[in-house]
Amino acid sequence: MAFVRKTQYIVLRDYTLRHVMTQAKDETISIRTSSEIKQLLKEAAAKEHRSQASMIEILILDYAKQHGLCLEKSVAAADHG
Repeated sequence: MAFVRKTQYIVLRDYTLRHVMTQAKDETISIRTSSEIKQLLKEAAAKEHRSQASMIEILILDYAKQHGLCLEKSVAAADHG
């Protein structure tokens, strides 16, 4: 699977990728995974010139777009002030 870096705007209702990626980071996620998955994450992030956290965000946003998941504006506003 090849990762292609390009400027993209993923519309999540009234939000764009740029808006979601520039919001204050006020939540923490901790996961357990295999060393193989961790290595793939490191390689993908390096190839995209991103941090591992940013790469995870991109992967989640891409998944959301592909599967029709939406971030409701009212929920996002309530979560972030």
